[in-house]
Order: sequence, then structure tokens, then C-alpha cells
Amino acid sequence: LAIGALHWCRENGVAVPGDIAVVGYDNTEISRYGALPLTTVNYAADEISRLGVDRILTRIEDFDAWGAPQVELIEPELVVRDSA
Repeated sequence: LAIGALHWCRENGVAVPGDIAVVGYDNTEISRYGALPLTTVNYAADEISRLGVDRILTRIEDFDAWGAPQVELIEPELVVRDSA
């Protein structure tokens, strides 16, 4: 979506980041290497996956160990590039 917004801005004479700032979410490869590198939020997929697998393995090893629902806060990282 954010890459599309950058494209639209370029085609319509809207200066990024001068007139508008554009920020994406995902930190995909394309966000790094476009004509205007995109500022993006990196959401720590590796850490989220690791926590999920750990919980599944705990459940497999001991069904009763599941317990009450837990909340884990995993801080996203803002990767500042040229679009904001």
C-alpha cells in the first residue's frame, strides 16, 4: 500500500517527504530499494514466531500447563528512511 502511495505521489507531483510523509508496515525488501527508500515499521516476525512455537510446544508437552491467556508486548521498530 505505501509503495503504491509513493508511486501515486510521484505521478501527481506530491513531494515526499516535503508535502506528505509516507510510512509503511512490514519492512519488506522493496521498501529498501525503491527510488525513494520507504520509512517503515518492522514488527519482529522472528520473535513473534518464536513465542508462538514455544507456546505450542509447551501445550504439546503438558496439556494442563497452558494456563490462563498471556499477553506479550513485542515492541516494533521504526526504520527511518527517506519517505518521512
